[in-house]
Amino acid sequence: MKENERRIIVEQINKDIVMKESLPQKEVEMESLLKNDFVKRYIQLKRKISNAKNCFLSDSNERIRELRFVRAMIGTDLYSGVDKCSHGIWFYVKSIKCYADPRCEHDMYLPCDNEDDPDFEYNVYICLDCQKHFETENWREFESENFVLKNYDDKNISSYLANYYQLLCEMSVEEAEATIIRDFNVNLKKSKQKTLIKTIMI
Repeated sequence: MKENERRIIVEQINKDIVMKESLPQKEVEMESLLKNDFVKRYIQLKRKISNAKNCFLSDSNERIRELRFVRAMIGTDLYSGVDKCSHGIWFYVKSIKCYADPRCEHDMYLPCDNEDDPDFEYNVYICLDCQKHFETENWREFESENFVLKNYDDKNISSYLANYYQLLCEMSVEEAEATIIRDFNVNLKKSKQKTLIKTIMI
């Protein structure tokens, strides 16, 4: 994501949030118009509220930010000057193994601890910018060719994504990415210390 793209998306997010926060006031105004002769204005407001409710009312501000950034980066929002996602940073999500259940016709695919599992099939990754999922058996090649944040013990990827979209509204792309990487590395260090403590106790 480029800095000018981030600014375009943040501007739209701010408009979305202002629209959402103005809805209660618009509903009160609409009710008072029912008692007046300004039916035309009433109809206009009703349309606006209906459209906004369909888009945003059930969404938190956090969700609005996420939707705007993700839609822009995968190309479903029509912003001029926003390219499709380049997938600069990936998160490791999980490893999957194949389990042959004799009671079923088909094999079952279940999460496993890591690639060392004898039944390991593939890894799942998610893009930090657009949340595209990618599955691959060739995980070594994928991780050598891409920037991947990988921690087997930290499965709370959604909190990193939510934090990233919040940071993009407050700072540049480079600063937001650096903050996420720093936070990830701090948590990675903590999980390694926990593993070491467990090993010592055993």
